[in-house]
Amino acid sequence: MKPASTVRLLAAGMALLLACTLYAAPAHVIRFNASGPRVGVCNTLTWHDNLTFYNTTDSTVTVRVLGISNGTPFSTSPDRIDIPPGHVVLADVLGSAWLPTNDRAPGLWIMHLDVPEGVIIESRNEMFQGSACILPFPPLSLGKVSLPVFRAAVPANQPQVHLGTDIGSKDARINVGIYNQSDVIANAHIEVRRSCDSSLVDARDVQVPPDTLVQFAGFQKGADTCGSDATTFRWMRYTVITVDEPSMTFATSLSGELNVIPGLAPEVGIGIPTNARY
Repeated sequence: MKPASTVRLLAAGMALLLACTLYAAPAHVIRFNASGPRVGVCNTLTWHDNLTFYNTTDSTVTVRVLGISNGTPFSTSPDRIDIPPGHVVLADVLGSAWLPTNDRAPGLWIMHLDVPEGVIIESRNEMFQGSACILPFPPLSLGKVSLPVFRAAVPANQPQVHLGTDIGSKDARINVGIYNQSDVIANAHIEVRRSCDSSLVDARDVQVPPDTLVQFAGFQKGADTCGSDATTFRWMRYTVITVDEPSMTFATSLSGELNVIPGLAPEVGIGIPTNARY
């Protein structure tokens, strides 16, 4: 065998070995930053996502950022999150990179990641109390709920059912998020139904621009009324979202009841972890 052929063969073998060793898979996570109400002169509320990564392996691994929705990123550096073995790392190490430039105050978007095998992800919606009167004011978390981590888009016209879009018997409004992964406008039909008898409570037809995540707010829970042949508790709800393009969707419930500081922090039910293991 000629020397050049030997080198090419060795290079191909090393590339194959490296690909097998550094197996990675796509992940799509929800990013957002939103302001809540202000109570009085000082107390403020902000909502934003927090991403945590845990490395279960014996060596440092790297999660790479592949891109975002809702426009081109303001900055693409850094584009990696290094996680030492047995450690938890926040996505905050990215700083202000990967914010969409289409929004002067970025609200809601999808981030695409390449995640090595052995990494556990939690995506969380966290609420923070702030103060306009005390600067700097150390962050005070008022609670969190877990968010989904998507591996792939759902094919077009396949109904996506989200069970448990309620907060028990509390009055609540339901918000629906839809990410259109295609390069054309997507049409979506959203339904909120009672779990006890599958009766329709609220519905809406919406459109989502290409490669964009949009949240549609204010779906009604409706009255907790069910017949004698009910199959679940009367307060349970589920939401069905059908999109005519490949998409990723989620649904959240927000209660009008308040806690911690009256008029500031919405009451959230039990947050159940929805970690994704790679």
